[in-house]
Amino acid sequence: MRKSIVTGALAVSLIAAGAVAPFVPDAIARYSEKKEAKFKTMRERRLERMTENLNLNAGQQAKIKAIFDEQHAKMKALHEETHKKVLAVLTAEQKAKFEKQREERRKPD
Repeated sequence: MRKSIVTGALAVSLIAAGAVAPFVPDAIARYSEKKEAKFKTMRERRLERMTENLNLNAGQQAKIKAIFDEQHAKMKALHEETHKKVLAVLTAEQKAKFEKQREERRKPD
């Protein structure tokens, strides 16, 4: 009896996992887009505050926006470079665990 319950629960879990698996990459992509939009909004709010507090003209706003966008791109590249360097140090087992943890953090709330 107990064995059949466990087997049934396992079967339901596998079916559910198979049904959800195709949606995981899409969910991660949406999360990345959402995260990118959040950072863009943060940069925009920062520029708005600076414009208000410092009375920036349109030319100054454009130059500062470019600076913020450049900084964001550099930070993103640095993050990816750091990730690759960390992976190079880890064993195969550690890499798998590290990537699994990374994906867990990236899952949408």
